[in-house]
Amino acid sequence: MFARLAFVFALALSALAHAATPDQIAKARAEADALIKATDATDLFENVTTSDLPAVRHLASGMVCTFAPGAAFNEVYVFPDKPRGEHVSCKTTIDGFDLGFFANHYPNEVMTAEHELRTAVAARLVRQPPITKWQGSEPFAAVEREGLPKHVTARVATEQDGQKSYYRMSIAIVGSWSLFQLAIGPADKALAGDQLAETRMVDTLSTIVHPTKP
Repeated sequence: MFARLAFVFALALSALAHAATPDQIAKARAEADALIKATDATDLFENVTTSDLPAVRHLASGMVCTFAPGAAFNEVYVFPDKPRGEHVSCKTTIDGFDLGFFANHYPNEVMTAEHELRTAVAARLVRQPPITKWQGSEPFAAVEREGLPKHVTARVATEQDGQKSYYRMSIAIVGSWSLFQLAIGPADKALAGDQLAETRMVDTLSTIVHPTKP
């Protein structure tokens, strides 16, 4: 059952990108433009859509965000806590899993992924309902790709109003940028969601380290 769900999640984004028609690509590009304009960030993000999946690139960090077309959770956001463009995020949702990426600039600090992950987990303890270490199925194995910065991951569980949820937090350090991924979804789809998140984390790191022109 878990293997089948993992396969479905792994295909959820990539399958849509095959054999896209010009109209589908145009629609996706229009959605990507709208996401950028909605947060008044045309100076910070560029539209890099080449398929029927909307995609935007954060110019300063190189982070590329890919969205499920038309998902209600789709968002590009610029945080006001730092100089403009030095703390941004993008979010989407796929089959009940919310996926968010956060690029945060620390130009004058020496960081480690492990320290940043501990900080992120501590912050979630304050903001979210009580969380505990994940005790369910074994997580999906980390994807290794040569030449990419390492990423570290914490997996926790929470329960609110009788509903159990799975949280996955991953962090990598790329130069003076911290790339933080948050994935949240139903506990009974934890393994599939973990595979989806792991694949997206590695793909996103790859877009930063090995950028391509749209």
